[in-house]
Amino acid sequence: MEAPSKSQIDSPPLRAEARRLRAGVLIPAFNPGPELAELVAELDALLGPEHTLVVDDGSESGDFEVLESTGHQVLHIPHTGKGGALRAGFAWGAERGWEWAITMDADGQHAPADLPGFLGAIAEGRGDILLGNRMDATRNMPFLRLWTNRITSWIITRIAGQPIPDAQSGYRAIRLSILEHFPLVTANFDLESEILFRASWAGFRVVPIPIQTIYRGNEESHISKRRDTLRFVRLILQARRWRRD
Repeated sequence: MEAPSKSQIDSPPLRAEARRLRAGVLIPAFNPGPELAELVAELDALLGPEHTLVVDDGSESGDFEVLESTGHQVLHIPHTGKGGALRAGFAWGAERGWEWAITMDADGQHAPADLPGFLGAIAEGRGDILLGNRMDATRNMPFLRLWTNRITSWIITRIAGQPIPDAQSGYRAIRLSILEHFPLVTANFDLESEILFRASWAGFRVVPIPIQTIYRGNEESHISKRRDTLRFVRLILQARRWRRD
């Protein structure tokens, strides 16, 4: 998949479009590397700092001091996990009038150049959750990630009752008002799966949006293979009970 050209990104100006749609970018971050500063710089050029929130999930480093000193919005919370950081960011955005939160990871795997696709789909009213989909461009995805994603996406699709092609994608746009219609109880990586099936059960539409597949080979994942796999299994078992209730 080719990245959008500069003319596609600049027309219409994304900053004005984000303001009109009341959309902001939400980046949960725990002990981020230099990729966070690179990502924020790219977002500044496209959207301006007023449309971006970084949630510091109790990091042990001072990576956020430079951002704050240059007027960027940083929300500091105790370390709770990615899900807790997302929930805090959703609440922050809703309090400030955001209607949409576009979530991006801090490790450089999500391209700001794909933002026009999300904003265009929001403007066209295509869905309530716009899920970044890499599964049509998997050449750069490591083999284990690819098959893990295929398996979890198949499971989430079965639970949700609508197609979820890339359940592990953290690049997504969420209409914040839908979160008022169902509870969220998880606080780690499993929150991203929980949102997908709870929104589906409540009748909201999850629509895939093509995005680039980016793996640089130096990513440091905060996912624990054993602990987070057990959390996912527990989530699936709980989901069956929640659906019955």
